[in-house]
Amino acid sequence: MRSVLHQKLFENIFELLKKTLTDNGILGSPRQIYNCDETFLPLDESREKAVTVRNVKSVYSQSPGTTEHITMLCCASASGGALPPMIIYPKAFPGGQYRFGGPDDTVYARSESGWVDSELFLQWFKKVFLKYTVREQPVLLLVDGHKSHMTLELVDLARESNVILFCLPPHTTHALQPLDVSVFKALKAHFSRSLQALCFTRKDFIVSKRDFARVVKEPFEMAFSMSNIKSGFAKCGIFPFNPDAVDKKKMLPSEMHKTSVEASVNQISVAGDSVVSESPQDENDVAESRGSGSVAGDSVASESPQDENDVAESRGSGFVAGDSVVSQK
Repeated sequence: MRSVLHQKLFENIFELLKKTLTDNGILGSPRQIYNCDETFLPLDESREKAVTVRNVKSVYSQSPGTTEHITMLCCASASGGALPPMIIYPKAFPGGQYRFGGPDDTVYARSESGWVDSELFLQWFKKVFLKYTVREQPVLLLVDGHKSHMTLELVDLARESNVILFCLPPHTTHALQPLDVSVFKALKAHFSRSLQALCFTRKDFIVSKRDFARVVKEPFEMAFSMSNIKSGFAKCGIFPFNPDAVDKKKMLPSEMHKTSVEASVNQISVAGDSVVSESPQDENDVAESRGSGSVAGDSVASESPQDENDVAESRGSGFVAGDSVVSQK
């Protein structure tokens, strides 16, 4: 039964994806097909075994970092191009020169939890996606359809900007998101090696939030290579369009997910001119969320009076793009 559910869900997703790409004339245009996704990078990498002499018990390298993590919201096109990332700090921005040496044109943000919420996703869409995507229209953005990302304001802006939001249902993103499939694993591996190398050369080195941007710059550039990105889109069967390229074993749901997967089969539908979304129920959730105020929501930390003065000064220099988002020029 699980195999039947998997196959139906899989077929429905790719049937709708092909129709969406074909109807909009972008099936063969990788420059107009994008995927965005978030990942987190822990600053406290677990201890790793080190090589030692024979007959000596296993030894471990120093554990670098702290107990915190930093979230990165990233995006790339099927043609292999990467957009600047958004780096999201938990609770507050670090002090000092935390933007020094980071990836080019990075946008810096913060939230109470350190994860992406609806307001930060909207800010990313405005400050990064609409700014750095190609001029050809329409463009398709493949995204996790989690309701914390979707708001009516985002849907309206996407429609006005001729952006198609193709939202994937639950329990499929690990198999159908190109960044998940091919890029993030490399990013975490390169980042981990960078931390280990820094701790090896400086025994007292502790990676802080202030250091994160400059430490992640090289791992980001290595992981987001054109070949890695293209490989992710190919393995997901998105470009070149080829459903048979997907590792379908990844999509087999466990018994505990059986009900939600069955529901997902019925949720894949077009819910507007520019949105391929999950369900009308999600739209109600979005309306509820918007009514509670997305700009100063519970998950976005507010600036202190002193911070507001700093923001005002920075805004004149073009660094600040909202109360909780800082963009680097």
